[in-house]
Amino acid sequence: MRSYFKFFVLLWLTACGASSKEDKVLQEAADVHNTALLMVEELETTLKQNTFPADSASAILAAIEVWKNDLVEVPGNEHHHEHEGHNHSHEPVNVTAEEMLQLQLELKQRIEKIKKRVEALSK
Repeated sequence: MRSYFKFFVLLWLTACGASSKEDKVLQEAADVHNTALLMVEELETTLKQNTFPADSASAILAAIEVWKNDLVEVPGNEHHHEHEGHNHSHEPVNVTAEEMLQLQLELKQRIEKIKKRVEALSK
């Protein structure tokens, strides 16, 4: 009987440790996601405040909309953003915490490339 109890306690402690690690990875993914959203807000403000050639601004805004449509929410991440002009899903995606982090890093990298395009136009 004691060995069953020890096994149960060991199993419970292992599960809690895995959950804690997963939570940390999901928090990191949420931080990356939120940083990328702030970058988008800044880009949109920059595009509105500066005079860029119409075709360049239009192409950049289109790239931002594609990016927004590809957004994937991080489970448990509470943030507020407007849904005008895009329609990404809030349905949970069946990926591991590590895969979610990688996805968010990729999305952030894509918006950073768009930001570099805007910065090049500003020079």
